[in-house]
Amino acid sequence: MPRTQPAPILTCFLCIFQGMHYPSAYTLIARWAPQQERSTHLSACVIGTHFGVVTSMSITGYLCEHGFAGGWPSNAPVPWLQVALSAPVWAVTVAKFCGAWSFMCFQSKLPAYLDEALHMPIQKNGLMNALLFGALCISIIISGKLSDYIRKKNYFRITTMRKSFETVALLGPAMCMVAIPLVKCDASAVVILLTSAMALFGLCGGGDVSVIVDMAPDFAGKIFGVSNAIASIPGILAPVVAGYFLEGNKGDVQQWMYIFYISVGMYLFGAAFFLLFGSAEVQPWGRYSEEKSRKGSVKEANLIFTVPVILGVDNSDLKKNTSVIEMTKF
Repeated sequence: MPRTQPAPILTCFLCIFQGMHYPSAYTLIARWAPQQERSTHLSACVIGTHFGVVTSMSITGYLCEHGFAGGWPSNAPVPWLQVALSAPVWAVTVAKFCGAWSFMCFQSKLPAYLDEALHMPIQKNGLMNALLFGALCISIIISGKLSDYIRKKNYFRITTMRKSFETVALLGPAMCMVAIPLVKCDASAVVILLTSAMALFGLCGGGDVSVIVDMAPDFAGKIFGVSNAIASIPGILAPVVAGYFLEGNKGDVQQWMYIFYISVGMYLFGAAFFLLFGSAEVQPWGRYSEEKSRKGSVKEANLIFTVPVILGVDNSDLKKNTSVIEMTKF
């Protein structure tokens, strides 16, 4: 059967290439813009994102009612009360918060740990940081693909699978961090443990990364926005807490152990909370009415057929799979 939805691959490439825009703009402006005009150029560059938000927010309502492909069905009211009282929503939010705590510690303090505690040369320090976050990226992709394969084969219930991935993603790094004091100042062993921790954390690709779409397909974007906003709080708190322990003692290994143990506690709490309250079952409030959902899938199918025609591509294979497209909506 031909592939009809290459969206994940296209989205991945889109994010990769768009991520180069800001650094490239700064490099170009630093090299080519006159010193007296740099602020003007950078302001114009940065304001583009905000201008895009203003523009899109202004026309979204009109497009939903009258516009593209017969109107995009996205202005339905969100059942915020049910969302706020939902244990599965809080389970994924807590899991994201706890996982983000350690991730932010890694991101902000790891170079200092490798330098001050392990006395790793700056060149090697950079390579080790790249290794750790590279392991995370690869692991997330693999875990997402693996979870889809397991789901397709119906080996486990979807909730069981999500909880299994998330448990390993949180408990695995916790065990790696507990082992760090045992290897003391053996830099190679510490790097192996930290890399393993990041690789195991990447298994969240089959856990909290995906579970919101499972439990509330029609409100996934909005719920993710709120959940991810709460999970971003460690970006402020974690470096402050780490800085408290490290103030004047960056080379003290024992102070670093306190930071690791706090992360272990966060991982354990997040895993336990998700195991108790997490769910990947579609929640009673997680969809519009069945009729509206079916209309939405028909519009999406029509859009898939229309775009190839505009581009001059033969869409006969797509039309053969109309039923498949509608089935995947449910």
